[in-house]
Amino acid sequence: MLLVDNHEGVREVTAAGLAEMGHQVVSVEDGPRMLALLAARPNDFDLIVSDYAMPLMSGCDMLDRAREIRPDLPGIIITGYAESGSIAKKPAGVPVLAKPFSGEQLADSIRGAMAAMRGVCPPELSH
Repeated sequence: MLLVDNHEGVREVTAAGLAEMGHQVVSVEDGPRMLALLAARPNDFDLIVSDYAMPLMSGCDMLDRAREIRPDLPGIIITGYAESGSIAKKPAGVPVLAKPFSGEQLADSIRGAMAAMRGVCPPELSH
């Protein structure tokens, strides 16, 4: 799993939570670094969890570019700045998780992102 957040403290706390859930996490501080890592190791990652508002590249732009490398790669956008409905250009099948979030909310978003990329929406995420 790739975790992208420009705030070191948030990145560390999120990475620790993901590791507690059993995920192997590689974390980076920005989109360009994540894209370089993904290009070098395209099959090593099963999910991208990214902050929305970052310098250099937004989380949505980064996920769009990541899908040029791996079209099947699920993603999650986490944000403290924008409500999920206001993120107009979010890639298909990408849940938006508002900060602060619980471990359970993060786990639900992971399941939803993985299911969306398989074309299946779990009942608890249906509207």
